[in-house]
Parts: sequence; C-alpha cells; structure tokens
Amino acid sequence: MWHIIARARDVKGLRQGSFVPLGQALSCFVEEAEGALKEGALNQSWVVMAACAGLSVAAGLPAFAGSSPPGVVVTSATAGLVDPNGVVPNFNAAQGAGTPTWDVAIPRGILRIGGTYVYSMTMQNTTYSGKCTASYTLTQVQNGVTVTLESGVYQTKFACAAGNLFGWVLYGAPIPNSSGEAKLTATVAYGKKKTSLSVPLLIEP
Repeated sequence: MWHIIARARDVKGLRQGSFVPLGQALSCFVEEAEGALKEGALNQSWVVMAACAGLSVAAGLPAFAGSSPPGVVVTSATAGLVDPNGVVPNFNAAQGAGTPTWDVAIPRGILRIGGTYVYSMTMQNTTYSGKCTASYTLTQVQNGVTVTLESGVYQTKFACAAGNLFGWVLYGAPIPNSSGEAKLTATVAYGKKKTSLSVPLLIEP
C-alpha cells in the first residue's frame, strides 16, 4: 500500500473522497486532505494521503546484516530542481511501466546559493505499527558546529501500519549564502526509535 504526500498546487482539484488515477493497474482513494497553500508560498503544504490498492510491498527491501530489517526503512532522500511545468513530482507517471514509480526531478549533488529545491523522501514500513513522524534536515558543519540550513516536517504522528510504503515532497526555502559541504538527512521517528538516511551534498554560488 502506498501513501502519497503532495503539495496543494500539485493536486489541484482533489477533495476528500476523490480518486487519483495511477495507471491501468492502480488507483488511489484520497483519505485525507488538510491545510491550505497560499499563492506563491511554496513551503506551505496541503497534505493529501492516498491509500493505493494493487501494490505488493514484499520485494525491494535492502539486505541487512543479521536476521531481520528494522521496523521502518528510509529508502530515499533527494533534493531536486523545481519543475516549471509542474509535471513532477508525481507518482506512477511513467506510461507503460510495469511497476509503480516514484517520479521526482533528478537528485542534485550540488545546490546553488539562493536556489529553491524540492526535498523528497520515501520509506518502507516492514514490521512496525503505530505513529510515525517524517522529516528532513539540510545541515552543514561550520567552525566545528553543526548548523541547520534548511528543515521541514513532512507529516507528524501519522498512522503507519506494517506493510506500507510512504512518499513525501516539500518545497524548501532558498539556500542561504553558505558555501561548502553539507548533508541532507531524511528521518522517521517511530515509537521510541529513529531511523535516518543521509546524503552528502555541496553548496556553491
């Protein structure tokens, strides 16, 4: 089962109880729609959660040392360019694909000062059932101190039952004037535990 989180501008016209077409084999029923997006305020979110039928989640888990994987696995963390055409981010938008797809801009390893980026994250829930909170941070070590340049919370204390896949996107604020190495980290807090995935980045003028 997939749960998709998107901005209001990406899901214009959706209302609670509507269906989102995801190709021939899949369709999603919108369970929740909340919040609002003010015109021009990219970092404000209208969250849409869609439960999708017809997707097997048994395959695709990474290999773990030992016997069993953790209860929640963060599977991706990316920063991509804003699509001026509004086509991506999207879900299952690759026509003819034989498997569900997570469609985002190609992840960037270099972020430009003053640039605005789309931060995306995916996770797979393997065994945990309870409340989860998903978030991201963009950090940089400055004079020996870790400084947060950008951060956001995708969703707070949502129900994440075992056997589900989740994906989120959020639009960030402009990158501050802070050249050098940085790190993008996607984190899920579940129960009394946390799991994260970090990606090294470089900030340049």
